[in-house]
Amino acid sequence: MGTIAFDLDGTIIDTSLQEKDFLYWYEKVARLGKYNGRIVHGMQCAKDIFPDVDSKVFNDFDSYIERFWHSRYPLKPGVIELFSWLKEKGHKVFIITSRGADVWGGSTFDEVKEDTIKCLQPIVDFIDGVYMGIPSNEKIDVCKECGATVYVDDSPTVLESAKDSEVKMIIADNVYNREFDGIRVSSYCPAFFVDALEQVGV
Repeated sequence: MGTIAFDLDGTIIDTSLQEKDFLYWYEKVARLGKYNGRIVHGMQCAKDIFPDVDSKVFNDFDSYIERFWHSRYPLKPGVIELFSWLKEKGHKVFIITSRGADVWGGSTFDEVKEDTIKCLQPIVDFIDGVYMGIPSNEKIDVCKECGATVYVDDSPTVLESAKDSEVKMIIADNVYNREFDGIRVSSYCPAFFVDALEQVGV
């Protein structure tokens, strides 16, 4: 039996709706500024450059972030069955996420934590622990701390930091991490992970 850790957003949480959400709010500020990789930073850029824009637009966006950002995106298909199967097989399962490292839209860490617990409710009985607010470049250290020998994540920063580590990576596939070689998640069904875990020696 092994100890396996998973990231949340972009890994077991389906964040594909983020782009649509961002475009919706970005349209409301008439395409001001340039999206530079993070939604809140992009909106702050627009606020700084165009201070005369109706502040309600920005306040509405902040309110949206505060109320829905960490709870509205669903688990990816197969995740519930996978976590149930992992627990049935005697594996320990941990969540290691950066959520809470940066608190957006006026939310507090406790509010982010509460929203995260809501989104994990369907799999909470199968999880042995949750680490929140962990910067990407420290996640491998946390894997070692909790005894995880396998980590599933989509972050290029994490994948880079794991190169010389004994922690084995399974890559949550996305366009921004294609430069990294390794086992890529094609499905969150147990059948895929039977083979993937065997390949990494678990």
